[in-house]
Amino acid sequence: MVSVFILSVMFMNFMIAVVSDSYAAVMASVAPLSYKLKAQMIAERESLMSIEELKNPVLNPRYLILRLVEGGDSELRGER
Repeated sequence: MVSVFILSVMFMNFMIAVVSDSYAAVMASVAPLSYKLKAQMIAERESLMSIEELKNPVLNPRYLILRLVEGGDSELRGER
């Protein structure tokens, strides 16, 4: 009876480890995929814009300003 309990606990520990590894792999690919999808949506929207909209400085500013939190998440900085 005790051996069945120990084996059950060991099996559950193994299952938790497998699920944890799968979750970590999925979460590692979320940020790059999110950026890719956002870029595709921007490209699609720009392809539908008229010439007047493309030349509008409010819709298409000359400079793009990015701000990152100092010491923030490495995924946001593009590091791995």
